[in-house]
Amino acid sequence: MKIQLDYKIDIEIQEGGKSKEKLSIFMREFTRSEKKENDVLKKRFEKIFKKAQKIGKRESILDEKFSIFKIKGDHEKALKTIEEKEALDKSLDELMEELEEIGGGDSLDDFAENTAKVRFETIINGEDRGKLQAYTEIKGYLSILSDLDKAKAELEKKQSGE
Repeated sequence: MKIQLDYKIDIEIQEGGKSKEKLSIFMREFTRSEKKENDVLKKRFEKIFKKAQKIGKRESILDEKFSIFKIKGDHEKALKTIEEKEALDKSLDELMEELEEIGGGDSLDDFAENTAKVRFETIINGEDRGKLQAYTEIKGYLSILSDLDKAKAELEKKQSGE
C-alpha cells in the first residue's frame, strides 16, 4: 500500500526582481485512476492530432494537384480533386469536434495548457490556491505547474537525504 502525502510548497511571487507576495499551497500526486484517465486522454489526443496532420498534408497535395489540373485545363480531374478535398475537409471537421470534446483546442500547446489546468484543479489545494490561480492568467497553468513540480522534486530530494 502506498501512502499519498501532500507536499507543502511555499511560493514567493516576484515582480521586477522584488518580492511581491508569499503564498503557501499543498500539492499531491495524481491518484492511480486520475493518472490513468490523464494518460488515456493524452493518447487519444495524440491519435486525433496525428490524423489531423495527415489530412492537412493530404489537403496541401490536393491543392497543388488542383492548380496543375486547372492550368492544364483538365476540368474533370480538377473537379474530382475538389470533391476529394471536400471529403477531407469534412473528416477534418469531425476530428476537430472530437478534439474539442476532450478539451484539446487547436494545437498541442492548447492541449498541454488545458490538461495542466485540470491537473492544477485536481492536485493543488490550500488557502492560497485561489491567489496562485490568479497568477496562472499571467504565466499559464503549464508554467506554474512546472515550477511547482521543481519545488516538489527539491522537497523530495531533501526528505530522502540527498
